[in-house]
Amino acid sequence: GARGVEDPVVLLTNQIVETIKVLDACKEANHTHLVSPMLIETLVNFLTRLSQTYLLPQVSEKHELSPSLTALFGASASGGGVEGVLSFIVERAMGWLNVWTSEETVMSATIQLLLSLASRKVVATMLLSNGAWVQFSRSLSMQLSRDAGVRLLPASTLSGAMQALCASISGVPGGDDQR
Repeated sequence: GARGVEDPVVLLTNQIVETIKVLDACKEANHTHLVSPMLIETLVNFLTRLSQTYLLPQVSEKHELSPSLTALFGASASGGGVEGVLSFIVERAMGWLNVWTSEETVMSATIQLLLSLASRKVVATMLLSNGAWVQFSRSLSMQLSRDAGVRLLPASTLSGAMQALCASISGVPGGDDQR
C-alpha cells in the first residue's frame, strides 16, 4: 500500500532490483563489457546484507518490522514475498558465478551470499523447496561430473558452492557468524 512506497528499505531494494534487471539485459545482449565487476560485487554485498537483516527476520516485541517489509521479506500464511526474493537472489547468483569466473572478488562475494542464505536454518528450509536452489544443486552436480560443455568453476568457488549446498541440507552454519 501507500506505506510500502514510503518505506526507505523497500524503495532502495526496488531500485537495486531494477539495476540488477538492467544488468541482466546487458548480459542477455552479450554486453557484459558494459558492466563493472565492482558494481556486481557491490550489488552482491547489498543482497548479502539485505538477506541477513530482513529476509525472514526474527520477530520480537521490541523490534517490529513495518508491514511493507513483512510483506516483502517475512513469512506469512501466504508465504509473503520471501519465495520470490529467494528465487531472485539464487538465480542471479548462479548467473554471476557463470559470467564472472575471472573476477575472484565477484566469485567470492557471490559464494558468501549463498552461504549466508544457506547458513540460516529458517532460510535453508525454504531453499530446499525452492526451484532456483534445486537448479543450483543440479548445476553443481554437472560441475562435479565435468560434463562436456559445462563451464567449470574455479576450485575454490566450487568448494564454497558445495559448502552452501551442504549447509542448506544439514542446517549447519556454513560461515562463522551467520544465524
